[in-house]
Amino acid sequence: MNKRRILGTRVWIGIVLFMTVGTLIWVIVPSGGRRVVSEENMTTPSGPISIKNIELHDRSGVRAFNRGFRTRGKASFPTLPATNAFWTTINAEMEKQCRDSLDQFIGQESWKEFWWSVKEPSAMNDWSMDAQWHAEFVSLNLVSLIASYHDYTGGAHGNTGFGALTAVSSGAEFREVKLPELFIVDVGWREVLAATAEREINKRKRENWGADFSDDAAATVKAEELDDAVFTVTLDGLKIWFAPYEKGAYAEGSFEPVIPYDLIVKMLDTNGPAKWLPCFEDKR
Repeated sequence: MNKRRILGTRVWIGIVLFMTVGTLIWVIVPSGGRRVVSEENMTTPSGPISIKNIELHDRSGVRAFNRGFRTRGKASFPTLPATNAFWTTINAEMEKQCRDSLDQFIGQESWKEFWWSVKEPSAMNDWSMDAQWHAEFVSLNLVSLIASYHDYTGGAHGNTGFGALTAVSSGAEFREVKLPELFIVDVGWREVLAATAEREINKRKRENWGADFSDDAAATVKAEELDDAVFTVTLDGLKIWFAPYEKGAYAEGSFEPVIPYDLIVKMLDTNGPAKWLPCFEDKR
């Protein structure tokens, strides 16, 4: 048999064995991890609290000799002090959502795709995901958090999206609050929020574009978008989150206009979860 063919066969067998053993190690050895990455202080209406930021990570696949494929993900979230049942359930929910997002992302990779990438040399980049939760507002009765998701699954750049959790205390549990629940029915709050958000977005666009700004680059925000909007509660107002591409080119990034409470305070339904907003702190 030709020596070159024998050598080539041995190299191929070696690659297959390496990839197989590497894959078995990644499958058998626990890949998930959990660690405290930082600690910070946050001011709340009831006083300062210490928040520990927890990071979870996971991965699958193996890559060597320009063959194979890897998927990696990490997710971080703040843990509130376990001094009351409400905060404890919020901590559990954040960790659950982080683990679910990791499982969903890592699970995208199929064995069929993996073995295809082993058989043929590939310039395919590894996939990655980074999910980060941050606390926007914390009180004994209301917590509002934002999640920023950045993932890369090929192409010129990754993609960014937002998720949020605004919840009020409900006994030992929590109840998630949607934006329409904060307002009195049929008072035109959607139109006010849409107009304010649109004005703030285009103000930033004009600042960024300068003399090159035109009506073609202007963003529009429709009232009906607000029913399912990603929002958080802040000390200054309600913040609406628009991911890249939603209101402009990817290079323009995301937009997070804040709707001041002064504009909407008379529209808020104080018989519902809105009573726990910071603008009513002095009236409780």
